[in-house]
Amino acid sequence: MSALEQIRKSPSMAEFCDPLPRLIDAGTADLSRSFRRFGELAGPGQREPVTLGFHLVDATRYWRLRLGPDGATVSEETPDDVTPPRPEIEVITDERTWRDIAEGTLAPMAAVIAGRMRFRGDVAGARLVVRRLRR
Repeated sequence: MSALEQIRKSPSMAEFCDPLPRLIDAGTADLSRSFRRFGELAGPGQREPVTLGFHLVDATRYWRLRLGPDGATVSEETPDDVTPPRPEIEVITDERTWRDIAEGTLAPMAAVIAGRMRFRGDVAGARLVVRRLRR
């Protein structure tokens, strides 16, 4: 049994074992579109406000998404200019890995297992956000 199959058995981690809905089409040059789409899918109706950060280390780019009852806001910052407070949920990866996730070809947990992505923050909150993306 693969590591991903074993993790899928955990109710607290199973949400991350399948690819996300497609956020961008294959070959889309503008990754900002993937974060805007993420906000469009997950933001509306989010009861409790939550902030997510996406740090693409090889591109030295950072996106902050704020999801709340009124929808989502997306901003791009440089990693050195990330303003406090830190996001409750943060994803650290490279541009290729994020592109694979955003195109729906790579599950987030598969990226973590392969050492291509790190995550820090509120796992329960991240599960709720992923559920909202899939609805």
